[in-house]
Amino acid sequence: MDKRENKTPEGRNVLDVPVNFFRSVRDTQPTEANLYNLLTSDKYRGRVERVRSEPNPEKQSALKKGLPAFTVSGTFPDSKADPLCYHSGLVCLDIDAKDNTDVEGFADFKEVAAKIPYIAYCARSVRGNGFFCIVPIKDPMKHCEHFDALAEAFAVSVTDAAGHGVKIDSSGRDVVRKRFVSFDPEPYINPCARVYTVTKERAQPHGTSTPEHDPAAVEALRILAQSYVEAGRGPETLRTLRIAANTCLQMETDDRTTLDVIRVVVAVCERGVDITETREVWLGIGSALAYEFGDPAGRAVFHALCQFYPRYSEEECDGLFSDLVSRGYTGVTIGTLFHHAKAAGVWGVSAREAFGEYDTSTDNEPVKHP
Repeated sequence: MDKRENKTPEGRNVLDVPVNFFRSVRDTQPTEANLYNLLTSDKYRGRVERVRSEPNPEKQSALKKGLPAFTVSGTFPDSKADPLCYHSGLVCLDIDAKDNTDVEGFADFKEVAAKIPYIAYCARSVRGNGFFCIVPIKDPMKHCEHFDALAEAFAVSVTDAAGHGVKIDSSGRDVVRKRFVSFDPEPYINPCARVYTVTKERAQPHGTSTPEHDPAAVEALRILAQSYVEAGRGPETLRTLRIAANTCLQMETDDRTTLDVIRVVVAVCERGVDITETREVWLGIGSALAYEFGDPAGRAVFHALCQFYPRYSEEECDGLFSDLVSRGYTGVTIGTLFHHAKAAGVWGVSAREAFGEYDTSTDNEPVKHP
């Protein structure tokens, strides 16, 4: 093990993050574990060594599949990459011996890894023939773009004397990929590794900038959300909200996604519920709205949903949303918003069932029609 201190100068260990832990690769109900503890523990040494010493390939595979597993890139509800807001800020690179038979001195790859400033961890994989490396990345929302850049960098720059580059297994692009616990008596550890900033941008498929929606329904959603934002939190707030909601909910449209978002906005604003209480949730909801509705509808909804956060900042929300829109990110779907709305108790029945139709013809308190 590298003898340097296990923290950055700022007191932060990049490997000290929560991850999903599974009792076996078939386990569907993960618990939370600390990545640094998993990487530095010898708890599974005996089981890993049994895998490595088994000469029968089928028996070896069966032993391997019985090992616990974990997700290096974070904690993900239901083992799904959506939402991506629970990303650890780390990418795992698998470097298999079978893919690098032409690389001279491959068995000593850890010595090479120790010279690469952005590698935080390098150790033998379960079977003992290959290696896996962990790299901190700048932008978790661009996991795949960082991975692609790393794969290209290793192939071009991490070479032997004959110029053969190191090949990385493409499976690491999967954000929620499970990897088995392993053991290496002398891993390379650099918990204050440099953050990798390079990305390899991918061409966005045609027509995926934002999903198609009924333009009238989206405009109604924008009006609803903007009306609430402009109303503030005074005594007229709910009345303004209900006037806008009445217009939206009476629309004749088959755009169920937009109507469901309208329903969430109405429920959150009427009940004063903060569904953006952590930065991870905030990023996830913003990403989903940026992808689903873009500007200006997504921005208006984002502000409406963020307003109940105690330290809400209009400027900060605007800046984040602009950044998300500019990225054209498509990895977080609107299901992220519905997931957090359900967790906050503002999801369950249709918009019209939940809120009815409001009489807004007088200044009296709105009345729900039977």
